[in-house]
Amino acid sequence: MSKRVFTTKKMVMVSLLIAMQIVLERFVPLVNLGNIRVSFTFVPVSICSIIFGPLTGGLSAFIADFLGMLIAPGGQGAYHFGFGLTTFLGGVTYGLIAKKFGVKTVSMLVAVIICQIVLGAIVNTYWLIDLLGQGYMALFPARLLKSVIMVPIQTVMIVTVWKYIGRRVGESYIDEK
Repeated sequence: MSKRVFTTKKMVMVSLLIAMQIVLERFVPLVNLGNIRVSFTFVPVSICSIIFGPLTGGLSAFIADFLGMLIAPGGQGAYHFGFGLTTFLGGVTYGLIAKKFGVKTVSMLVAVIICQIVLGAIVNTYWLIDLLGQGYMALFPARLLKSVIMVPIQTVMIVTVWKYIGRRVGESYIDEK
């Protein structure tokens, strides 16, 4: 029976990916309109989930969300656990789909649709309503449009980054599993 050991090397890599998530989300978002934010955070989340599995990917996404809010609050006040739950589920989604179907364009498209449309546009809009008190239909159309636009962009970026960088990084952790 083999034991999965979380080595120092793995902890360092996961920590670096968490740091990348925080920087990309909080300090260099492409668009930050309050209720709509576009960033490349999905790259380290998906790579971490693909390499280390769904649980580690989900936990790293949650930790990055929580630490990011402590380091640079987005102006919405206190931390809302719902957003952390959504980021955790996003990391788990990438990891589960990659584990089951591999890192292919179609499988990553499905993962991105789940993360962008279901978790991002629908669930996170609900958390925003809870946080801000605005009506669902006041927020949902613009957030859905952003999510639909981001689906092909994210899919291509995840597959490309995995092909040229992630696979090589991931290979150094395969023997340790």
